[in-house]
Amino acid sequence: MTHKQCPECSEALVCPGHGAVQRPLVASCPQKRGGLWVSVHDKAGVEAPGIPVEVDGRTATTDATGLAAFDPLDEGSYSVKLGTLPPAVAERFAPPAATSIDGVTVTKGKIALAELVLRRRPTLKVQVSPPVAAEVTITHGDGDEQRAKTKDGTVDFGTVEAGRYTIAVARVREGDRDGEQHVEHAEVDLDYDDAESVEVQIAGVVNPVIDIDGNRTALAVDGHRLTATLRADAPFQGRGQLRITAGAGHIRVLGDDGNALAQPYDFRGIDEDGVTVQLEATSASAIDGVTLEWELFGDGIECGDPATEDLTAVRATLVIDDRAGQPVPRNVARDNGRVLAKCESPERRARVTVSCEPAEYEGQLTIRDRKGTNLALYTAATDGNALPLPHVLQLPLEPGDAELYVEGIQPSAATRDDALDLAIDELADRADYVVLTVVEATLEVCGPRQDGAEPTPLAEADKRAPGQALAAQGWNHASPRARVRVRKAPADATCTLRLRHEDAVVAVFDAEHHADGVDAMALPHTITPNAFDQAHAETGDGLVLWAEGENEAAAPMLLSLDVVDVVDDCDAIGFTVGMATVDIEVTRRDGNPLTADAVKVQLFQTFEDELVEEATVGADGKAQLLVPPAPYRIAIVPDAASAEAALRLLRMPAAAGTAAAPAPTPEPLSAAVQVELDTPTSQSYELAPAYTKIQLVAYQIETGKYIGQDDAKDDPAAVQRDMDARCALMKEAIATAHTLEEIDDDPTTLKIFMAPEFYFRGRKGGYPVEELSRIPEQMRQETDKADYDDWMFVFGTAIGSMEQSEASTRPGTNVQEDDVNERLVAFRYECMPGDPIASVETDWSLHLKATGFFKSTNKGTVQIYDVQKRITSSGKVEVILWCQNVPKFPTTRKSMGFFGTPAPGFALSLERPGVPARLAVPNPEVTFCGGKLDLQCAEAPEIGWVIDQGKFRGHIFGVEALPTGGYRVQFDRLTNQLPKNGVDVTLTKPREVEIFNVAFVQQGGTARSMGSDGNGFRDVTIYKESISSIDFEGMDFFKPDFNEEHRHLATLDDDPLTRLLPTTGSTDMLGMDPADANDDEETTHGLGGGSVFTMHDIRFGLEVCLDHAKQRLVTYHEDVATAGERQVQVQLIPSCGMEIDHDSCIPGSLVFNVDRYWIKAATNGGTGTLEPEAAYQAPVPAGIKRSQYFPSDGILAVYLAQDKPPAATVP
Repeated sequence: MTHKQCPECSEALVCPGHGAVQRPLVASCPQKRGGLWVSVHDKAGVEAPGIPVEVDGRTATTDATGLAAFDPLDEGSYSVKLGTLPPAVAERFAPPAATSIDGVTVTKGKIALAELVLRRRPTLKVQVSPPVAAEVTITHGDGDEQRAKTKDGTVDFGTVEAGRYTIAVARVREGDRDGEQHVEHAEVDLDYDDAESVEVQIAGVVNPVIDIDGNRTALAVDGHRLTATLRADAPFQGRGQLRITAGAGHIRVLGDDGNALAQPYDFRGIDEDGVTVQLEATSASAIDGVTLEWELFGDGIECGDPATEDLTAVRATLVIDDRAGQPVPRNVARDNGRVLAKCESPERRARVTVSCEPAEYEGQLTIRDRKGTNLALYTAATDGNALPLPHVLQLPLEPGDAELYVEGIQPSAATRDDALDLAIDELADRADYVVLTVVEATLEVCGPRQDGAEPTPLAEADKRAPGQALAAQGWNHASPRARVRVRKAPADATCTLRLRHEDAVVAVFDAEHHADGVDAMALPHTITPNAFDQAHAETGDGLVLWAEGENEAAAPMLLSLDVVDVVDDCDAIGFTVGMATVDIEVTRRDGNPLTADAVKVQLFQTFEDELVEEATVGADGKAQLLVPPAPYRIAIVPDAASAEAALRLLRMPAAAGTAAAPAPTPEPLSAAVQVELDTPTSQSYELAPAYTKIQLVAYQIETGKYIGQDDAKDDPAAVQRDMDARCALMKEAIATAHTLEEIDDDPTTLKIFMAPEFYFRGRKGGYPVEELSRIPEQMRQETDKADYDDWMFVFGTAIGSMEQSEASTRPGTNVQEDDVNERLVAFRYECMPGDPIASVETDWSLHLKATGFFKSTNKGTVQIYDVQKRITSSGKVEVILWCQNVPKFPTTRKSMGFFGTPAPGFALSLERPGVPARLAVPNPEVTFCGGKLDLQCAEAPEIGWVIDQGKFRGHIFGVEALPTGGYRVQFDRLTNQLPKNGVDVTLTKPREVEIFNVAFVQQGGTARSMGSDGNGFRDVTIYKESISSIDFEGMDFFKPDFNEEHRHLATLDDDPLTRLLPTTGSTDMLGMDPADANDDEETTHGLGGGSVFTMHDIRFGLEVCLDHAKQRLVTYHEDVATAGERQVQVQLIPSCGMEIDHDSCIPGSLVFNVDRYWIKAATNGGTGTLEPEAAYQAPVPAGIKRSQYFPSDGILAVYLAQDKPPAATVP
């Protein structure tokens, strides 16, 4: 390390011989000058900085390394002299014996070193043995004296002058007077650099000593224990005894292990360290009311008088009151504690009382919030000054200081997690305390759920007022409930909550919807901690309840939440409950005022038809009713003796913006209205003259097979285009019919327009059922016009289909024919009634011949076991011969070939008993050809399945499980091909499609004709009950096979193996969920399911085609209808191949039949035939090609108006 640089050559000057700091030589200075460095340090080599040094009159001060540098110097001899030591150094060091060094030689290029060694002054410490209180005096040989006292026997005199010292130790004891102290002496010689510790032994009387930790004179109940050291003031070996001579009942003495000691408190083997005991206060004492006495006993050792110590036992208490103002027992306050509610209730604070014994004790009490954030302290139960926490009380307590009030300002993190602590400064950090749980119990209310989204909570400032608006709950329980969330923090708080209301305005549930089947809670309702905890665990955010309006309330009524036994009205939410207003107006068409008090308005439930509200129409024709929002049937009821009773009731279209919304489907009646809370609900009615006559208008057009030209199979709009075109044709027909001169325009004549069955038929046999609703919607564009106020329409029928199951196949193996004969065959033929073969009976013989192109083969005689005969519509006799054990022959279904030549088939001839001549059977057909096969299949075949093997196809009509495994199936052979042994077959379960043959009925015009009870339809849908074999093309078309069990096979949607299922509820074969036969034919909602309905206060019955033949209405009236029930007055029959059958008509009814082939009408239950007054070719609207939809234009036929059949009841 370089110290200096040569000022002439800038080379480093190096000291090669400097003691503790070694520096290497560097290049010699070219100028050959030298230097002198002076090092000042002590004997141990510790450098002394800041020391003045002089070299031949030049001075310098040593640096941090103890060096003073004099360079550069010329060659020569120099003198070094130590300057005066600074005071801080002189306290610890003395100068060397020689303070100067002469003759220090400096040569060129060299550093000369001179060292001055300081002498460290000696130190002296005196140890008194044993370590007792003493006074120590040291005297130097020159007479200087120093004196110091010690309590622990140690005196450190620090730095002293060297020389001889005399040491005198005088023991200091209580009560000793000057001159009575015992003194011991010792001598010691001290030189420089010495550090001496001299022990001086001392003897005398041993006194007992009580040392109290911290010199405290008081201790607190439940506070810090006092540590007392019981010892001797000198070395001692012996016994000691502690006695409590006063106030023994206020403290306990414990060993240093914390266990209580038993009196007398004797301690053996006491040495100079003594024994330590713990003192614990158990009750309050008077001031200095506890006295300790400690005495020593030693063999051969003089012991002083017992030592005493006076103490005060202090008790500070903190008492909290319950809600009733009674003190909570101390054990309860410290265990479960007290619950405070964070809320705005004036009862939210709890009184706390502070006390201290003895009352004269001087000190400080401090009240603390253990958590520091959850509690506030006040001077009064309400209002008052807030006190800072911690809060200090000076002792003794002043009047008024002892009574305070605590309030919870933040919820606790957990139950019993908070506390108010009372401390006695220096004595007890927690002299007393009360455990607290601050509970925040709140209510949240949300508006009703909108579109399935989470409901939105009301703002805190709004939840009491204006509160949550609810609609009064209606009979249908459709008014949405408001979510009420009960929150409790902390969640594990053991308090019980209570819900109550000031008035029965709302009902509270623990389910959102009435459909959940949960009853309303009885209020007040208690929410136990367990119930709340379970709900909180499920939702993670409190207990969710639901409130619905129960009674009207214009001003907010409160639903309050209490913390039981803590505070009422911890939180509350307000509810207003509104009722909906229904305004009704009734006028007479003739302009006359209503008879006073003659007309009542009644609102009925649309479910149980229970009367809800009633009002009398005033002189101004108006009435207002207040009801909960819900669908209602509105009945306008004239007094039976009034002039209004004979009038027809019309519900008029409502003014824009005030329309009563239709009730949601499926409500019982289209006359029902949906009454809303915030939407004006008004309805106008008119009383008009009743209908006295009925005029029939037929739209007869050739329906049946689909002729549509739109074959875009994948175009979803194809169905709609077809429907729209057919609707356009019918609209044109309706509009034209309205203008015909034969139409009776009298408003008391009801015009009934009807089209035939199958008017609407889709390209693949039927429309998708979901598209059918388009038809009445399209037709309403025309029929809603005011021109048709006195019209009624039946738009023929529309065919819809809905697939219920897909076709499925499975293999059949190990195929074996059961026998060589056909098991059962039915041969059919037709002949004239006088033909001899029309007389065939079972005793006749039937001869079978298989025919071919070039030859015939005789198959023998066949046994006839049954003969069925009937007269056809053409007057011929249809004969079916059922035969058993018929030999197999290839052709089963046809017997004619090309160009009239015989084809591979069969020929039949009959032979009468006793008459050998055979009678040829013309054009015989096979309607049934039975056979049997044995086969294996993983799944048991079912009746109705189809079996295929190459060109062979059969329809299964019987299945038998074989004992050896597998199945024997009986089939009707449908093809010419015979089955083969050993060739696998395919078993097909046909797909199943539900068929909807629907007649749409509409009331025309703008107003709706109603019954006085509010019943009435504007639209009615009637389903055909039965499916006919001629309704669909396919293998069973126009054949008895169609109606065989599990048959109903037709081609639908291009699938020839489709099993047709009647509409759900039908009693027809294969009907799904069939109702009891003709259980109730009166439609209750206009959407199907019955064939009887009331429109214009006239009783109608509608039968579609085959339903008429099956006497659907007659059976109902004769077997099911109850006495007094209204009887059908008008019987409507849209059909495709059905005529009026007198036996299927209701006596006294007007009967109207529109078929694809004809038009029929009759009075008096079908006995009085009517003929049209006029007939016209039906029009075709522009832009429509009729030939694309129907074979002909059709006919519009108008009948003379007939008297309305009188109303009658079922006898």
